[in-house]
Amino acid sequence: MPFHGRVEYAPELALWFGFTSEAEGRRFAACDLGAASSTMPPVSQQVRDKLAPALPERWVPVQEFLLPLGSGKFCIATVFDLAPRGWSRGNDYLSVDMLATLNSPLR
Repeated sequence: MPFHGRVEYAPELALWFGFTSEAEGRRFAACDLGAASSTMPPVSQQVRDKLAPALPERWVPVQEFLLPLGSGKFCIATVFDLAPRGWSRGNDYLSVDMLATLNSPLR
């Protein structure tokens, strides 16, 4: 499957939407799963990299959610943790709840 985690169907566009795997960068993607067969796996039709500006130094993205808004529009909500100064990957970090949203039609 081209997606990791939950997917959403947009009947207006006849496409499924979700995030790619961690290995593929957890990018927002669209795919026609109905066109797949046992001999031809589904192929992502459109893939978008992150549209938001670069994150502040200590913000660590933890989880993303895809929220359908209707009419082929989605909101991508990202939960961040705020790392203490001097933090590096692999260390424990302080948990702070923050939410940033981005609304962008795929068309």
